[in-house]
Amino acid sequence: MGKIIVNKHSGTYFKKMNKNLAYSFLVPFDFTEKSLHALQYASDIVKMHDGMVHLLHVVDERTPTSDETLAATRANLIRYAREQQEMLKVNIIPHTITGNIFVSIGEMAKKLGVQLIIMGIHGMHGIQFIIGSFAARVILGSPVPVLLTNGSQHFSDLKHIVVPFDKNLPMDQLVKKSIELGLQFKSTIHLYSKNEDATLWQRIILGRKIRKTIRTIRKAGLSCQNVILNANNNNIAESIVEYADNIHADLIMVTTHNQHNSKEYAFVETGVKLMEKSKTPLYFLNAS
Repeated sequence: MGKIIVNKHSGTYFKKMNKNLAYSFLVPFDFTEKSLHALQYASDIVKMHDGMVHLLHVVDERTPTSDETLAATRANLIRYAREQQEMLKVNIIPHTITGNIFVSIGEMAKKLGVQLIIMGIHGMHGIQFIIGSFAARVILGSPVPVLLTNGSQHFSDLKHIVVPFDKNLPMDQLVKKSIELGLQFKSTIHLYSKNEDATLWQRIILGRKIRKTIRTIRKAGLSCQNVILNANNNNIAESIVEYADNIHADLIMVTTHNQHNSKEYAFVETGVKLMEKSKTPLYFLNAS
């Protein structure tokens, strides 16, 4: 499968399988089962593009760590990456850095030029739900999209993609990304919108935006289903999850907007509820 090459920039090793690698993902890794599943999920996708996976372990800068411990952690990650590379048959490049865990992931994603961050998460309950999640903080600070998977679904295809339409957030980038993914996998896009309790004029404007979005998706050559949600603000996440389960969706795509206002708080609340309840992988695009 080729000789081992030293990546001097990161101090890691990987096997060269293809000279023309461009498609890459970043997987934050903490040696747990959930992060292993994220690595497997990422590997299944990049195989289709002859790409690579960057495996990132962040040592929290707030925790005193000796040079010996840091070196041992780096060696463990290199060894683990090489083992998984042999098993998964993809290029895996390990990186161990020290930093602020909430911002280092996004910074490394930008530095490495990856297309997507893929993270493994557990369902959240109790205090995790009240204060938000680690994943939510990464999402709101990430310059690239973030995909969350809790291990309930292995990657096989993206035949059905659910895109909740939020009139309060910019949707153009998310629609563009859904079309890009849809064209790769011949997906059906399920545009999911809420039946607004609003004035007649507001409903007319919203209807126009939704119809324009549907035309854009169909003009690109994809099937698009328009789904109207009859739900209040307290159960919108549950309704999205229920619909995704009923159609055996492969992905739920959500847009975010990192602004310190009530709309941002509403997103975090809905986003965390999706993380808590969804078995379907979640794709978050920060449109700020």
